[in-house]
Amino acid sequence: MKSIRIKIFALVTIFIVVPLLITGYFSVNEAQTILKSRIDKSNQAALSVLNSYVEMVKQNAEISLNDIANSSDIKNYIKTGDSSSLLDKLKGVGDNNPIILNAYFTAKDGKTIIYPVQDVSGVDMTKRPWYQAALNVGGAIASTEPYKDILSGKPEITMSKAIFDENQNLAGVVGIDIDLSKLSDTVSSIKIGNSGYFYLMTSDGTVISHPDKNMMFTKMTKYSFGKQLLSLDNKTIEYTLNNQKKFASVKKLNEFGWIGVVAASIQELDGDTNAIKNTMITVIIICLVLGLLLALIFISSITNGIRKISKTMERAANGELVLSTDIKSRDEVGLLSKSYNDMIEGIRSLVTKIKNVAESVNNISNNIASSSEQVSSTMQDVAKAIEQIAEGSSNQAESAQSSAKATLELGKLIDTAMNDSNNILDEVTNINMISESSNEIIESLLAKTQQSIESNNKVRESTLFLRDKSNQIGKIVDTIRQIADQTNLLSLNAAIEAARAGEAGKGFAVVADEVRKLADESSLAAKSISELIAEIQNDVNETVATVENANSIVIEQSNSVNNTKEIFEGIIQALKFVTDMINSLNDSLKEIEANKNKIVDAVQDIAAVSEETAASTEEVSASSEEQTAIIEELSSTANELKGYAEELMESLKMFKIE
Repeated sequence: MKSIRIKIFALVTIFIVVPLLITGYFSVNEAQTILKSRIDKSNQAALSVLNSYVEMVKQNAEISLNDIANSSDIKNYIKTGDSSSLLDKLKGVGDNNPIILNAYFTAKDGKTIIYPVQDVSGVDMTKRPWYQAALNVGGAIASTEPYKDILSGKPEITMSKAIFDENQNLAGVVGIDIDLSKLSDTVSSIKIGNSGYFYLMTSDGTVISHPDKNMMFTKMTKYSFGKQLLSLDNKTIEYTLNNQKKFASVKKLNEFGWIGVVAASIQELDGDTNAIKNTMITVIIICLVLGLLLALIFISSITNGIRKISKTMERAANGELVLSTDIKSRDEVGLLSKSYNDMIEGIRSLVTKIKNVAESVNNISNNIASSSEQVSSTMQDVAKAIEQIAEGSSNQAESAQSSAKATLELGKLIDTAMNDSNNILDEVTNINMISESSNEIIESLLAKTQQSIESNNKVRESTLFLRDKSNQIGKIVDTIRQIADQTNLLSLNAAIEAARAGEAGKGFAVVADEVRKLADESSLAAKSISELIAEIQNDVNETVATVENANSIVIEQSNSVNNTKEIFEGIIQALKFVTDMINSLNDSLKEIEANKNKIVDAVQDIAAVSEETAASTEEVSASSEEQTAIIEELSSTANELKGYAEELMESLKMFKIE
């Protein structure tokens, strides 16, 4: 077992060492960050100076270019072709500005005046990029990307400007070549710290100024960090080049789209922070030694008191509850000693109480075990009774379900009977409507018959003047007689059909149709009679007799129609009686339907209650079984409790409390 002295000493060591290490680590990192920030600010300031220098070079070049373009010498050359004064002008500009490599003017015909004087007759200067660039920007100043001069091989850029004559026609292009090697020498000569240096790139990453001449016109994009360099502005980047870690500040210059870079080795930065690291290590070692000495003294003062308490507690663990400690210090160890003494006193009192309680528990457990056995026997009897009740409830629920199904079937039959009754009522109503329509037709027929009688009377009066045409009237009367006979026969058939009262409307409809046809023929005959009235003057007596005979026939026909009417009225009364009976039957069926629904609901309620009763009885049965099991478990637990109480009494004998 490890000593608490070692544990506390290790813990204190950790609490001393870890904060010191963390403090040292963050201090060194913060120092590196601050140093990097200061170096970056210094580099950015240097890059700003470089930016100003490049701007100055460009401005001087533009001034020189405009000086040539606006001079009278070039205008004189354009007019006269005399190149002496123009050559002197180019010489003066080139000699006064050492960064200018060449100054020249190329006319639109390709003739070139250049200083220093060189033979360029074999070169078509109008095809050169600087010439075309000047044409593309009109009268503004154009500049090319850096390139190697075809004559000297030096890196340079060309700034050019188109020249126009008095008529604004192109006369030629004036240009100057800026020597980038001198610019590169000037930039490369600047030292930043011990290992820092400048270099310049174009916007596509081509190096145009670098202390290492081998890097000239190298594409930085071939390196993994090259594209990142091109995307930065006023930012810092760390990268590895030729197995050396570099720390570089990047700035995009205002002129030519160039990018300036100040690079230095990270080892130089690490060298500046090594002194800080060494100082922090020394401070950490001193603080660690002092802290450990103080911790050792403090730990010893604590562990001595703890040893005394530990020995006393070992004896108390063996059952000696009459011992106490005598540490009087007022620190945590003294408080621990006092708490231990109070604990021993409490345990001694607790053991005494436990002995008394154990004896009581032993007696109570005996009583519980005995009572549990009696209750268990009673609960078993109750469970059997509940099972019988549950079985009866289940049977009742099944009977109620059967009654509910039968009642539902009865309801369906009642619904069917009610629908059939409604259908019969609809048919009887239709028959009644047809009978009433037939009665109206008979009324109309009676009216027509009365009109026929009146017409016959008029004919009788008229036949007194028809003596001369009695034969023709006789024929017409015969026709009328035949029609009357047929009408009489049809009326008889209508009476027979009406008496049968089967499908009353259909039979009478046929008769009514035939009566209509005969009426039409009678009308035609009457029309023929009216046409012959003028010719009838003789045989009045015979005609009168014939007319009277026809009149009697019409009266008989009227009587037959009246009889038919009475029969139809009887049919209508019978149909009304049948309708009333069917309506009464429907009312009774509706009452049965309403009572049927109540019966179905009541039976379903009884079934539901029976099912609930059966379910509740089963739940009660299950609860009874659970209670029986619980009581048996209680009895078993009481027996176990009795055993535990006896074991507890035996265990308490080891404690010395007196």
